[in-house]
Amino acid sequence: MSSSTRRRDAGFTFTEVLLVLLVVTAVTSAVAAAAGRLPPAGDATMFFEEQLKMDVQAVQAYAMANRVRARLVFSRDRQEYTAAGPGTEIVFRRKLPEGVGVADFGTLNSIEFNPHGSIVAFGKMHFSTPSGRRTMIVHIGKGRVSFEG
Repeated sequence: MSSSTRRRDAGFTFTEVLLVLLVVTAVTSAVAAAAGRLPPAGDATMFFEEQLKMDVQAVQAYAMANRVRARLVFSRDRQEYTAAGPGTEIVFRRKLPEGVGVADFGTLNSIEFNPHGSIVAFGKMHFSTPSGRRTMIVHIGKGRVSFEG
């Protein structure tokens, strides 16, 4: 084996080192960006808001699929909300997270959809959370909800 062959096999080229650094930087950036979008540990409020949005969509889909009126009813005393179909049919029930409660003031205590998926009544519902008051706004039309506060 010649001396030039041994020297080439002894290490990495500059281009190979740059390529590895580029890949490591890209992976690190992706992980850092994803970690920046997560709520702080123990922040149940953000997870509650996202779960509630998905539950509103689930009730809307239930109403449209079964061509019935369906509603999401908030119980102030039991610290829960229930998805209900026609009559007394319970679709699902969820507990509110620790420290989250429905406030006594607001224009809504339930979210109801007609068989076509449109909201029956729009308005606001207020929640007390460990991080302060949050207001859920139920928009007119197709049942979009957003939070502020």
